Amino acid sequence: MTEITYTMENGRYTLEAKGHAGYDKHGNDIICAAISALLQMGWAGMERECYAKGEQKQEEGYFWFDCVVSDENRKEADTLMKAVIEGLKLIEEGAPEYLKVQQKGGGGNQN
Repeated sequence: MTEITYTMENGRYTLEAKGHAGYDKHGNDIICAAISALLQMGWAGMERECYAKGEQKQEEGYFWFDCVVSDENRKEADTLMKAVIEGLKLIEEGAPEYLKVQQKGGGGNQN
């Protein structure tokens, strides 16, 4: 199972994904592929379109980022992050045994 936690608070965004979905043990894990695509798109958009400053780490079975966005780019960053989370939640709804998405802690502008 992949477990994802995220926060969105006052221009700071964090997301951590741990584990493999485990949908297909033979290397054709479409759930992991979909999750990975959304996570990579989210980080690329934060960095390249929202000019986020922060760190990102990706390795086998693990993805993480922690970044801040200026006030002038916050609306776009909020929209991007919410879209990534909604995409992940759609996967979770269709395959709850393979993905768990949860908000971590409190936050001022979370959905």
